[in-house]
Amino acid sequence: MTNPTILILDPHRELADMAAEVLSARGYVVVVAERFEKALTALDSVPTIRLAVCHATLPSDGRPEPVSILEELAPRADIALVVISSRPFEDVPGIPERAVRLAKPFGASELLDAIARASRTSGVTPRT
Repeated sequence: MTNPTILILDPHRELADMAAEVLSARGYVVVVAERFEKALTALDSVPTIRLAVCHATLPSDGRPEPVSILEELAPRADIALVVISSRPFEDVPGIPERAVRLAKPFGASELLDAIARASRTSGVTPRT
């Protein structure tokens, strides 16, 4: 079985690149987006996305304040979800119940564990 495509959504490029490198090395196809509009484009144009690792908000080209990507992902039951944050999760509005929470900073093993937990919840089978 091939691995699902993972969408990494984070405004911090270094973190997104680290996560993409870890996941690519384990055979995942990875799509990275740093901005809200690019995230929407990826969600619309890459039908193989089955898991998202995302920061709750992303900068937007059209709005002065960051925009919640969780509003877009909440109704997408076909996409397993790992929400990452450096803030306490009780301060992050709109996290779907199915989401696995992963506190920043995190390492490769914590990321892979969170992906495995989110995948089990959604029925997506990850590569370990």
